[in-house]
Amino acid sequence: MASSRLAVKIGMSWNWSDVRREFEIVIPAHGREVDVIRVPPNKARMLGKLLRDAVRHRYLASLLPKPDQGKVFECISASPFSNHFLRTGANTRFCDWRFVHRARLGVVPLNAATRWGPRDDLRCRRCGWQSETLPHVLDHCKVHSSAWRGRHDAILHRLAGEVPREGVEIRVDRTPPMIDSALRPDLVVVDEGRRKIVIVDVTVPFENRKNALDVARQTKFQKYSGIAQQLADRGYTVSLSALVVGALGAWDPQNWVVFRDLGIAKRNVGRIAKYMTSDAIRWSRDIYVSQVTDKILYPTTPALPPGLGTNYSPRNSSEDDDPTN
Repeated sequence: MASSRLAVKIGMSWNWSDVRREFEIVIPAHGREVDVIRVPPNKARMLGKLLRDAVRHRYLASLLPKPDQGKVFECISASPFSNHFLRTGANTRFCDWRFVHRARLGVVPLNAATRWGPRDDLRCRRCGWQSETLPHVLDHCKVHSSAWRGRHDAILHRLAGEVPREGVEIRVDRTPPMIDSALRPDLVVVDEGRRKIVIVDVTVPFENRKNALDVARQTKFQKYSGIAQQLADRGYTVSLSALVVGALGAWDPQNWVVFRDLGIAKRNVGRIAKYMTSDAIRWSRDIYVSQVTDKILYPTTPALPPGLGTNYSPRNSSEDDDPTN
């Protein structure tokens, strides 16, 4: 009976092997080089895990094509750090837990996100934009621009606080040395001894499919490529990278390049990634609640990591009101 149900759900089947002269269980191999996995009796211990993986993939495959609910899950399914809190609730408030699951499915109550009954007014209740959706609230409604900055800086300060400081200069939200430019990358680490400069910029886009994270990263490369070239012309080895964390906690697997360039130990990457995804979710939840209640719940400025106070200056550029900048 179990085999019959799994045959309908995941395509599992029994097969007689003429070579081994025994029955084997055939399971579709999703995401592997082979098409199917054949499990003989002497490998029965593997069966439970393979069946769970196949069922999990079946549910994920049915969720991702959904035009609204699948877009966030396409991003958060790329890395386990995006979902580190599911079993333990680590670094996550109860209110964040109640918010994030509905938000990732796109079912939080907003004027343009209601799925039942007609709505006379879909406009944003704060800025009057024509459509009050969750992406608009978390990344585009300028009423919450200070919260975008706080969410961005919370992630930036986590990163800056982990950079090894011996023999380097750490510049947070300041122009690189010897450069005549108005652009201020989020983090610049200067190692004069090795003539090396690392430029990192943080961005928090909404998870509108995986392509949205890729576009946010490429935008950072285009924005600061001129600065990187000027420093390279002066004889420095320049590393330019972007740290991309989704507004609902999606962790981009390409972020490992940032930690490698900054010299952060591999054993610390997982811990930092979990804190950053939880930071993004916490701030996004407070932004959403502030949207629907008109009460400011978020702090004005996140605390700086020790030792960075002299290198920090507040933003004053209007382009930094956009969370993708």
